[in-house]
Amino acid sequence: MKTRTFLFLSITIAVIVSLSGRAAAQDLPGKRDSINSVILNEKRVIQVILPDGYKAGSATKYDVLYIIDDWNIKLGRDIQHFIFDEHTMPPMIIVGLLNVDRDRDFLPTHNNGNKTSGGADKFLKFFKEELIPYIDKSYPSDGDNTLFGHSFGGVFVTYALLNEPQLFSNYIAGDPSYWWDNGVMLKQVKEKLPSLAGKEKALYIGGREGHEGNED
Repeated sequence: MKTRTFLFLSITIAVIVSLSGRAAAQDLPGKRDSINSVILNEKRVIQVILPDGYKAGSATKYDVLYIIDDWNIKLGRDIQHFIFDEHTMPPMIIVGLLNVDRDRDFLPTHNNGNKTSGGADKFLKFFKEELIPYIDKSYPSDGDNTLFGHSFGGVFVTYALLNEPQLFSNYIAGDPSYWWDNGVMLKQVKEKLPSLAGKEKALYIGGREGHEGNED
């Protein structure tokens, strides 16, 4: 993804962190699609938003922004439209995942307070072996991917960077819940981040001061 798009990324984080409104799944822009995941043992619904003016059969390829909370899809698209209209970023494909079980998918460790938590490894494998290959095959992707997640999703974004850094060029964690499981993700960052030196990956983190002890 081009450096200038970080203007879009930073504005996206600032707005999403500050807003709490959620769009209903049926009101989302773009095309509804799905993939039957063997890894997750379930059908996953995705929302794909192609660039304005895209024509089927065109040889043009686009960067892809993956958004892992369905209520942020429309907001992300609206902000992308605004920044694109200001001529400060190229067009891009947005792939939004509709939520099934956020605790299970986004959190890397199990905690008794969140009974289904701890499935981030499978969710990341789903991205690597099923979702990204499907998008690259079915849509005009150029292979330059960005991952965005908010709150628990921000924890997953960081987990993905540390464990599969080659999957995305940019990792965006909006108000990540680093307090999860006594700060387990921050401990992993301290252990694993030095090994990523020289890999030319970008991690952008935005958040608010303090937390309430629960995801909000």
